[in-house]
Amino acid sequence: MRRRVAARAGIASGRLWLVHADPLDAGLIDWAERLIGEPFTPALALRDDLLAWLHRQEADLKAMDGLLTVAGESRRDTQVE
Repeated sequence: MRRRVAARAGIASGRLWLVHADPLDAGLIDWAERLIGEPFTPALALRDDLLAWLHRQEADLKAMDGLLTVAGESRRDTQVE
């Protein structure tokens, strides 16, 4: 089963939030407690908003991965043997 959730620490408070879109998923909180292993605050979001945020995070990670790849290639090209 695939779950669409996001766990994120608040910047100012440091509180861990578990954002999800399905208030009727009875096993979600138990699953998250086993997986995360530390206290968190559950929060609801609209499914489309959660998916949009997850897609932005994925795009940002891919962009950073691309930068690291380019930087690694650049360093290899400038190394003196």
